[in-house]
Amino acid sequence: MAKLEKGDVVLRFWFTFLAFIILILAGTYVYHRAEGWSYFDSLYFTIVTVTTIGYGDFAPVTTIGKIFTMIFPFIGIGMAFYLFSSATKYLIQKAAEEVHKFGSKDVEKDEEKLKKIKKILKK
Repeated sequence: MAKLEKGDVVLRFWFTFLAFIILILAGTYVYHRAEGWSYFDSLYFTIVTVTTIGYGDFAPVTTIGKIFTMIFPFIGIGMAFYLFSSATKYLIQKAAEEVHKFGSKDVEKDEEKLKKIKKILKK
């Protein structure tokens, strides 16, 4: 697997985040139109569906709503996992950069100390 540059990871996260928001808004709109629910209830049901909570207080009753509900969770749940994966990659890369930054400073200090010790031993 190729190493991702810092900008690639950040760009991937924001692209995925934007796609996830669009997916949530699209789901909200479809449920509003298909089921006749308010936008708030449609948003609520969309989020409850995508997060796999499924309280059961709302359920689609129209055929189009039921068909959409059979397909939408697969896309939404997959997108949510990918979003969390992108965020995790970014955080891990950030942590690795910090470890490398501090580690390289320690190595440089250790090399300097080693040179001083070698000079002392040669005397």
